[in-house]
Amino acid sequence: MLKKSSRLTNMVTTILYGVYCAVVAIIFTLIEYFTGMQYSTIYWFNWLAVPFYIIILVLAMRERKREDFGGTITYGQCVGTGFWVGVFSGIITAIFMYVYYTVINPDFINQMVAQQMQTMRDRGMTAQEIQNAQAMTRTMSSPAIMVLWSLFGAIIGSTIMALIIGIFVRSKNEEAVKAV
Repeated sequence: MLKKSSRLTNMVTTILYGVYCAVVAIIFTLIEYFTGMQYSTIYWFNWLAVPFYIIILVLAMRERKREDFGGTITYGQCVGTGFWVGVFSGIITAIFMYVYYTVINPDFINQMVAQQMQTMRDRGMTAQEIQNAQAMTRTMSSPAIMVLWSLFGAIIGSTIMALIIGIFVRSKNEEAVKAV
């Protein structure tokens, strides 16, 4: 039987809320896919997921405050919670994105490169400039690189949000927390 203060017990909350964040990311990716927005210039759509991520991080921090830290939580613990939620979310999202780029929508990268090439033509770039840019785009847009971007993007995004959210969720009297 695990004690309440064990490391594994403390990680369960971050794993669970990481799964929630990953589900939000997957849902938004699938909405883009099924509506055809993944090839459009509608970049604001993914920003609609941010409020969900904020709510999930607040709930994760509050649960850790209540369940793991005895009713108090420091700013550092808030940031740590956000980081770990991002790690677990990123791992799950990266796995999904690999499946997305290789099975669900294997033509995504070719379509994206074609769209970028057309944008470059519209800007009046030369054929040589377009060819050089296309080679770089294909290198940076391989499924493996895109999966890494998903992983690190989730970790960085979650940590940045936790840096802000932690200001409001942390216990107000951190001196009392440190004394315990």
